[in-house]
Amino acid sequence: MQKVSLLLSHLPKSVCGADTPLEKLKFAVAFLKTQNIQAITSVGQCHWDCILTALIQNGISVHLIIPKPLTLTDIFAQFSFTPQSYTMVDSREERDWLVCSMADKLFPLWLLKNGHFSKLLTRIPVDKIDWCFDCSRYRFPKLQLKYELPPPSQE
Repeated sequence: MQKVSLLLSHLPKSVCGADTPLEKLKFAVAFLKTQNIQAITSVGQCHWDCILTALIQNGISVHLIIPKPLTLTDIFAQFSFTPQSYTMVDSREERDWLVCSMADKLFPLWLLKNGHFSKLLTRIPVDKIDWCFDCSRYRFPKLQLKYELPPPSQE
């Protein structure tokens, strides 16, 4: 069974399912569902939670890298899910390196040009990286919604 990792940089707070990186995530997970793989991923931040949710919804086997202080109990409470296997780590840096280094194949989806994952990938053999779902050129729209609140009621 091949081990794969999907990589997303930190997502903006105003992300939605129609944004290209999340559409690419859906395509990638649909493809992976047809393969004999185990996904290596993490939890605890928006980008990791999006990946984990997509994997769970598609019934893909997961090896979870869990950064402390999170626990399996926390993950079950949030996702109603227990991973097939897991590794506890002390730091987010250790987590990110393990997600990349433990995988046989990495699928970058949306990476910031000078971001953490872009730098980590320079330490990974190029034949382990598959760019087929990459949309790193995508720029999220800058939402600046403004609206006026009604004055407080006098009652």
